[in-house]
Amino acid sequence: MTCHILLIAILVVVSKSVYVECYPSGAPIGACTEMTPNPASSGGHGATPQNSTAPYTITMVPTSIKTGQSVTVTIAGNSNADTMQGMLVQARAADGSSNSAVGTFSDTLPPNVTHLTCTTAKAAVTHSARLGNLTTISLIWTPASTSTGNVKFWYTVVKDVPTFWVKQTSGTFSITSGSAMVMGSLMPMILMMTNFLGKTDLGYFFNNLRVCNGNGKFDAHDSDDDDSS
Repeated sequence: MTCHILLIAILVVVSKSVYVECYPSGAPIGACTEMTPNPASSGGHGATPQNSTAPYTITMVPTSIKTGQSVTVTIAGNSNADTMQGMLVQARAADGSSNSAVGTFSDTLPPNVTHLTCTTAKAAVTHSARLGNLTTISLIWTPASTSTGNVKFWYTVVKDVPTFWVKQTSGTFSITSGSAMVMGSLMPMILMMTNFLGKTDLGYFFNNLRVCNGNGKFDAHDSDDDDSS
């Protein structure tokens, strides 16, 4: 009887240790498609995904981009109690036509977060260690240079070992062809042109700047010429 009790105690301790330590270093490549932290072949977290609405929100800023641009993706708990110990995030075609992850995540990652090769390198991210009860995590994602169309971000969040939500999705995010010029990217060119024109006053330059022509070039003109015509 004593031996049986001792054996049962050992099994309980071992099973509990395995239960707690499952995937503290992130999702395996085998989880790329189903995005579940407990593959049947390995026992995983030893629990089933939650069926309730996930207490997390995913947002994208901006809500649409052009090819070559990036988007900031943020997952946040709905309250301070909605923390995250682990996660897996990737983008897929919005129409569900493919389970393949698309695009890439930036090398600038939060602490304890790493890339995961799902379809291609850096196409997904997961935790590299427990996230320490974070309530918010932000990532930067960029589509392939030739990609257009609609995508959704898919994510799995682990609150604690037995509590996790699988394959949650964002709203539809659109990518269109072409590139958008923003003021930040124009400033070096503006400074160069003002120097070329011999004008040091940026106000002068902006006041004497015609609309960008069809070839993507700027035509500067002198206001004195316009006044005399």
